[in-house]
Amino acid sequence: MTQSKPFRGGNPLRALRGPLFAMVLAIVSVGCDSQDSSSSQNILTNVESPLTTPDRLTKLRKAKFLNLTERDAAAEWLALQEHRDDVSYRPTPDDVATYERRIALLAKLTDEDRRMVANRTVQTRDLLAEQNIHESLLTLLDGMTDVAKASVVGNYSAYCQWYVNLRQSRLDHQQALQQMTSLKRAP
Repeated sequence: MTQSKPFRGGNPLRALRGPLFAMVLAIVSVGCDSQDSSSSQNILTNVESPLTTPDRLTKLRKAKFLNLTERDAAAEWLALQEHRDDVSYRPTPDDVATYERRIALLAKLTDEDRRMVANRTVQTRDLLAEQNIHESLLTLLDGMTDVAKASVVGNYSAYCQWYVNLRQSRLDHQQALQQMTSLKRAP
């Protein structure tokens, strides 16, 4: 029984060399075929940053909490949550950076995930709002940072729950933080 070779000469690359070269040449020539060099510049200037694309903003604006795949959007999501009643609001890079600095610091101080810090902060704000107690997300982040810097026992979730309980017992923001920071860890 004899075996037939599918390619003459036994070298499949040699048989494909001509068609492969023609295909590469066609792809390159299509990519270079531009009527106006400024059209490619227009495309670049019209592309929005991933931070502010409308679809991404709409999705983040509607999110009730951040899931594991949205870990990198925590600061942007907080900025949107702070302005949730303003559908035209688009966070600037400075807005996002303001939240990012606070989230990163709290995550480091409390050994929590940035996403969890964002989720708990919004949850705390919303629980307080149900009791007609209104605090901004930045105020909550700054207050919990003070608590964490005072080495109070607990994690971020515990801080937030404790804060909600103290506020519901009619303490104002500063009084609640003072009570929390008075219970520091033993040296």
